[in-house]
Amino acid sequence: MARLRLVLKTVLAYFILWSGIALASRLLLWRDRVLILLYHDPRPEVLDRHLHYLTRIADLISLANLWQPPRLRRRPRALITLDDGHLGNAKLLDVFLKYEVRPTIYICSQIVNTNRQFWWMHPAARTEGIQRLKRLSNRERLLLLGAHGFRQDAEAEQQVALSVQDIAALKRWVDFQSHGRFHPILTQCDDAECQFEISESRREIEALVGSKCVHFAYPNGNYREREITMLKADGYSSARSLDLGWNDENVDPFRLKALTIDDNCSVSRFAAELSLLPRFLSFLSQGSFRGRAPQN
Repeated sequence: MARLRLVLKTVLAYFILWSGIALASRLLLWRDRVLILLYHDPRPEVLDRHLHYLTRIADLISLANLWQPPRLRRRPRALITLDDGHLGNAKLLDVFLKYEVRPTIYICSQIVNTNRQFWWMHPAARTEGIQRLKRLSNRERLLLLGAHGFRQDAEAEQQVALSVQDIAALKRWVDFQSHGRFHPILTQCDDAECQFEISESRREIEALVGSKCVHFAYPNGNYREREITMLKADGYSSARSLDLGWNDENVDPFRLKALTIDDNCSVSRFAAELSLLPRFLSFLSQGSFRGRAPQN
């Protein structure tokens, strides 16, 4: 089944490219707006191939320049972001320097600089079903995983996230911002849990990195008005969702749109994904319309 899905994705990618849909979307829709790309743990060689293609058709900008007018009219712009703070991100520095890109890595403040696991990596999460766990309240999820021996503050043998040394080596060229503390689904947290994830992660990241943390990425892309109100009250300036689309001056800074990129996808699939059509069709298949990311 996985092989069949890959074949279908490849066929769709070639159709988008050869039909002219990719070019039309770039010229008519992307134009001088900003497309935020989201990775998690890409290999350096994969990201290198993606950026080699991307820099031929778009200007790469930093998060700090998101709201500035484009340098050239009708020239697409792209912003590179990575979620979680995976250990493999430390190997991407040479790629960042090669393409003179300043990415934003949204880190989980209680996972980086530890040997703790991301909860979905624990064997029990796969046993119980990751998607099912996402629909439980935060307390229920932790209790269920705890019955299998998981504790979110327990140290494991294997390091999976960036160390303090990795962050120190990267921070001159990378913008580190918040993805919460332990990556719970915020909409499944009670008010106190949600507020603590938002406020403490900012303070912990500022202490770790030594610079301001005023940008947030919603774990799993789930948010509602409560989360936006809390972020604003705590002094954040923006929040990136997983809602699909391009960004301009009319986009709510606490509902920044993004395009999730498969960490292992080929250049042809990557080029087709930039049209947004494959991700939009995926959202439609999950019953989500108008580009809003499916909410658990």
